[in-house]
Amino acid sequence: MHEFGIARDLVNAALAAAKADGATRVMLMHILLGPDGDYVDEPLRFSIKAASRGTPAEGTSITIESVPTGGVVLSSVEVA
Repeated sequence: MHEFGIARDLVNAALAAAKADGATRVMLMHILLGPDGDYVDEPLRFSIKAASRGTPAEGTSITIESVPTGGVVLSSVEVA
């Protein structure tokens, strides 16, 4: 499952954003998913959930928006 590596990177970026804001939880991760890299929505979502276990991002809501170009991008993060 090649989604796990990018999922781990996305979770780490969300955690960094939370820390920068002085927050203790990641509530929402909004991800843009383009065709580069051949990632698939559901395996990516599953991998993000697995990568976030035991972190302040565990249980985060995940929205994935398909876009016509590019790869996988963490578009925005909501923290608390």
